[in-house]
Amino acid sequence: MINYDGEYVIFICEGNFERAILDILLEHDCLVISANNLIGNPIIDRARSAKKIEVKYLNRRFDKPVRIIRLIDSKNEKFELSPAYSSKVNEINTCLTRRSIEILIIIADGHYEKFTQSSIDSCEEYIEIYLGYKKYKSYDFVKNYFSDINKLINALKTYKKLKKQKELCIADLLKE
Repeated sequence: MINYDGEYVIFICEGNFERAILDILLEHDCLVISANNLIGNPIIDRARSAKKIEVKYLNRRFDKPVRIIRLIDSKNEKFELSPAYSSKVNEINTCLTRRSIEILIIIADGHYEKFTQSSIDSCEEYIEIYLGYKKYKSYDFVKNYFSDINKLINALKTYKKLKKQKELCIADLLKE
């Protein structure tokens, strides 16, 4: 679980799937982060460069520290703030979503065991072939698919239990 101390938060999402999930969790007040403490749109998607974040969101005074939470699929993606802005940011957290985003649909559909036993290694391929979903990465698909908040929360928590890496994941942003 993320240790949230009431800072302002900037969410940076890689794509529509991640943004839709965060929007759903915010709408249902499921995150440890208060919507009142969000800086941005409230979620910034695809503005992943540190320079763009500095210019657009960090170029003002804040009465408390800022935390940046990045939802991205690559652990190799660099994100370094310049010295002029780094003092404003208390912490930068990265939730790695590689495979975890698509696996949420497989888990929610009750296909996790079938997927792990299949000859298909790609979540994307499995979803298209066995579940028949084509536009599952679109914002609207995700919002509709996970319109039942319990379905989403169960998938997030199940994935956290199943994954072998100890890196931060979306389930770590949930309230207890």
